[in-house]
Amino acid sequence: MLPGYEAKVVIRDNNNIRYQQFSDETISFTPNYEDTSTSIYFERYINNKLLGQRIRLNIKKFPPPVIVKLSKIDNKTVLMQTNSFGIFNNRENTILSLDIQGNATYKERFGQYKADREKLIWTQFFEITPRDPNKPFSFKIIAIDRRGERSNQEIYTND
Repeated sequence: MLPGYEAKVVIRDNNNIRYQQFSDETISFTPNYEDTSTSIYFERYINNKLLGQRIRLNIKKFPPPVIVKLSKIDNKTVLMQTNSFGIFNNRENTILSLDIQGNATYKERFGQYKADREKLIWTQFFEITPRDPNKPFSFKIIAIDRRGERSNQEIYTND
């Protein structure tokens, strides 16, 4: 802050002011999900005159979920770790379902859930077992998050 001068920070989309601050405190602005794949602009003013240039900030979509790893526990059990990202409809964008092709079924291990609220990364674990224990244990799997985004496909065969 400069004595005798009015300083402010403005964040705007093309025409609308989305955030304005007149103090020297830390700026905190969180875009909405609808803002993804768009741009906003950061502007600094002294006495209502633009100081320097408008700074364009591109708001990227969060990436799709990721199957981090499949870990064989024994011949009839696989542990799958997933990461999903961001917020959707004001909720953690967690894995909502698994698309499995093959001889497998799953259940989530809720007690192992990890939330990184600073980076908005949600780590989940799923226990996968054979649907029919008398058939070979193999499957293809994709994780689907709340947005409907699909992860990489992983293939497991019990050799």
